[in-house]
Amino acid sequence: MTALLSLCFLWIPGPVCAESRDVEFDYDIFLAGDTLAVWLDFTPILNQPKMEDLLSGLDLSMVIDLKVEKPRRLLFSKTLASTRAAVVISHPLTEDTYRLRLVNFTVSDYVFQNQLELSDFLADSIVLKIVPQSHLTEDSDLRLSLKIVSKSHSSNILDEYPASSADNREPDRGDEEEFFESLFSFFLDVIGFGKTSYRIISPPFMIDELATL
Repeated sequence: MTALLSLCFLWIPGPVCAESRDVEFDYDIFLAGDTLAVWLDFTPILNQPKMEDLLSGLDLSMVIDLKVEKPRRLLFSKTLASTRAAVVISHPLTEDTYRLRLVNFTVSDYVFQNQLELSDFLADSIVLKIVPQSHLTEDSDLRLSLKIVSKSHSSNILDEYPASSADNREPDRGDEEEFFESLFSFFLDVIGFGKTSYRIISPPFMIDELATL
């Protein structure tokens, strides 16, 4: 993907943290048709401790809070739009496959045959939609703020969502909304392991300067 805004940013530890080194992420902010979107490389989160959790049968969940902000001098930034997304990765003990569920406006479900396929997808293929372009002002500086919280946990209500083939699954609207709500409620309530938080703030940008894909 051609980079328009491609930067590295620092990892800020959450309340419980087993790591102390900086983590670098790559990302692009662009317009997906008429919608502001961001591509984000999630592979830095899938470090050795998280892989060990997956191989031991735990699920890995990542909830992403995305905000479009207007920076203001001498004042806190003003939030113009916000949304949430989530990524859930599972590795059943009795299987060699990895399953990834992405929740962002719709629910997408993927199955990978090995760790390399999973890592390639996490690095190249996750695009998160944020807000329609029409909801934002084109002639003002904006910035993107992301907070990612990841943790490992035992499988629970997420297993009630049916598995799919290796292709994208398009559930009906009722299933989608039900899973979306139960996922976030589950994530907030569950006691997880190795909880880690990442804070990402982009430099200012203008809508009309972004590439359209």
